[in-house]
Amino acid sequence: MNPDTKALSSVVPREGSPPLSVCLLSPVPESREARERLEHTVALISSAPSGFSVAIVLLGDPDRAGGLRVEGSPVTVIPVRDPHGVSAIGPFRNYLQKVRCDLVHLLNFSRIPWACLGAVGLSRIMADPLLSERESAGGTSPLALFVSAFIVEEKVPQQPAGKTRVPLPSRRAVLDLPPSMGQGGESFGGGTNDPARDPKIRGYRGLCHNLVREKAFSKGRRGRTLVRRAVSRLFARPSPPPGTLRILMYHRVAETTDRDILTVTPFSFAQQMSWLSGEGWTVLPLGSALACLESGSLPPRAVAITFDDGYRDNYDEAYPILRRHGHPATVFPVTGFVLGESEHRRYRGACPPVPYLTVEQIREMKGNGIDFGGHTHTHPLLSSLSVEAATEEISRAKKLLEEWTGEKSTLFAYPNGVYSRDHFRILDGLGYEAAFSVHPGANRAGTLRWILRRTEVSGRDSLGDFIQKMNGGLDLWHGLYQGVRGFYR
Repeated sequence: MNPDTKALSSVVPREGSPPLSVCLLSPVPESREARERLEHTVALISSAPSGFSVAIVLLGDPDRAGGLRVEGSPVTVIPVRDPHGVSAIGPFRNYLQKVRCDLVHLLNFSRIPWACLGAVGLSRIMADPLLSERESAGGTSPLALFVSAFIVEEKVPQQPAGKTRVPLPSRRAVLDLPPSMGQGGESFGGGTNDPARDPKIRGYRGLCHNLVREKAFSKGRRGRTLVRRAVSRLFARPSPPPGTLRILMYHRVAETTDRDILTVTPFSFAQQMSWLSGEGWTVLPLGSALACLESGSLPPRAVAITFDDGYRDNYDEAYPILRRHGHPATVFPVTGFVLGESEHRRYRGACPPVPYLTVEQIREMKGNGIDFGGHTHTHPLLSSLSVEAATEEISRAKKLLEEWTGEKSTLFAYPNGVYSRDHFRILDGLGYEAAFSVHPGANRAGTLRWILRRTEVSGRDSLGDFIQKMNGGLDLWHGLYQGVRGFYR
């Protein structure tokens, strides 16, 4: 097997999964280099077994495209005068309305009107670095071989006259490649002989894992998704109110196509962290953020990041991405999971087993900007325990965590968000200063410190969902949903 094919072969691992449809969009290649680049990309994508079906769409003069033949991939030529201009968008949109397409990959463009692409309803756009570098107004450093760009909303809605415009998902989010797809901190500019580390291959693999998961999560939920989207747009704010703190709650960050809502892929997590950096959010250490909240000195767009349970992938996947962005975070590990004495009931019997953080990893992360808080010793529902048993669970975890980190543990997260007023007294007596629920929404100065709110980021969230959560558009929806279904266990 060709090494490129082997590297791409894990994109759609499930037997019988339908291939993902990729449309390669390019101006009619007028140079030998552009033609070779197009043919190489087609060969790379289409060689993945059961992974992709590829169609080539060329914009420009049909006479100039007459000699292009790519085996196994249909070639469609759309006659347009200027393939780089706005006039090319309409004919291409008409083409997409006739065919099913999961992903549009732009090749050989020197410029493209991103706003127009969003307006005509393209949902997934991927671009090569030349285009993305020229489109980047912020001077984002290139990844040399591959940069991914996304338009998440299906359509840019018209804003009523006189209404404040609610920001939509960013038209372009530069891909920050996760460490599982290469060596953290490496430079991607020098080329590599290992196809598994090629940024283009890793990018396709990560993106297509996400597409497969989004299809699986959305199956049979179209009506609910449309209502959810309408609610999010109705309640989203242009910017968070002054003096509010949004706390994000993650669990796992791992490469998977399973429908596990606790697991965010490294690709998605990297996108989300890049978006926070690019949109001017201030990511604060959780303890410092709470102090600023109490004193009324929070910066605009303040956010803190947390992880529950203490999975090994928090170290392997999330930690390097956080370090590259300079984002602090707080992990709430279950100390019994760390010691191997128990495991999360959700993953009991999983094959392969789901690993958890080690004491050495906790100490390393603690020395590099990651804080740790209590989450009990065995992850029970505290409401099912007596006061004495709950106190033992919380105090045992606190003692172990303080031994491992060499620092007093003052923050606590309730397992599954379940609590009672008895637990407030237990926490206060043990020296905790604040505790966190799973109720969605932003925290204000008057929020009770024993039931601080957190916004859960789940595996079913697209980048657009994440942005609407940051804008507050899904707080009401999640509150109602939790009231009916309860929080997942």
